[in-house]
Amino acid sequence: MKTEIEVKQLCDEGFSAEELLCRFREVTAVEDRGTEVHRDSYYDTATRALLAAGLTARCRTRAGDRALEVKLVPLIPELIMRRIEISEPWPQPQPAGPGLRRLVEDALGYGVEGRLEEQLTLETRRQRYAVSSADCRAELCIDDVAVHRNGDGPNESFLEVELE
Repeated sequence: MKTEIEVKQLCDEGFSAEELLCRFREVTAVEDRGTEVHRDSYYDTATRALLAAGLTARCRTRAGDRALEVKLVPLIPELIMRRIEISEPWPQPQPAGPGLRRLVEDALGYGVEGRLEEQLTLETRRQRYAVSSADCRAELCIDDVAVHRNGDGPNESFLEVELE
């Protein structure tokens, strides 16, 4: 179990990644850490019991590896988030739902009623940067995200900036 601190912000149509990076470079060092692609499948019950309890459960696939992850959902998403994150490697092709149920029940003591089923999938192309100054080091990510619902092609997309 780890604690993460992050800031996330959705980007509007006028967003410029280059302008953001220029502003960071004015005050700190910025190192390009490359691009990665990952796929997050989010699970919940038909009644959205996990979301109602303030939890998210997902299976992340990145570079051929899979991991189950459970996180607390912030009550006020616009604020900086400090939250518990539980993660464990998950072998392919084992179904993720039962493993996520065990993680929620064993690690958090929350009893899940109903079957955990895939609700949506996010495919993310992430540009990663290390930003650092004399007293701080963080990861800056610019995410281009495609949203898939009900196994369909992308239903929508969005850009997001994350600083962790």
